[in-house]
Amino acid sequence: MESDEVNKDLFRDLVSAFYFIKNDVMDIEILARAFELRILKATGYELNFSQCVKCRKKISMSNNIDSILYGPICKECEKLNSIYISNPTYNTLKFLNNFGMDKINRIIVSQSSKLELYKILSFIISQNYTRKPKSLEMFNYLREYNDQ
Repeated sequence: MESDEVNKDLFRDLVSAFYFIKNDVMDIEILARAFELRILKATGYELNFSQCVKCRKKISMSNNIDSILYGPICKECEKLNSIYISNPTYNTLKFLNNFGMDKINRIIVSQSSKLELYKILSFIISQNYTRKPKSLEMFNYLREYNDQ
């Protein structure tokens, strides 16, 4: 994506995020993770949860995300250079990745899964961008403001 290229889907997701924030519809942490996934997708780093990133075998569940190829690893493949992920966090990540912003306000996520999601997505973002986009930091400021 070039710097002057228009991305209507990402803009629509940003407007939806502001709507959710304004109306206090959902957890800002989950909203931030969903928006991070949208930015990854818009810039060519979308995670694919339908198959193992190593052998391309179809899978529905995984406890490891490859830290180089950024996708799930099946039970048969080697887990070298992978990040462990719990079942609930994997399902949450898959849900946030596969469904639109209009559906994610229905999800309830445990504090431990929120922390896992933050660590995984922060790692992927830090590996692919020279710096974290300012738009993503905005959600942290909003969360701190809401906590006061």
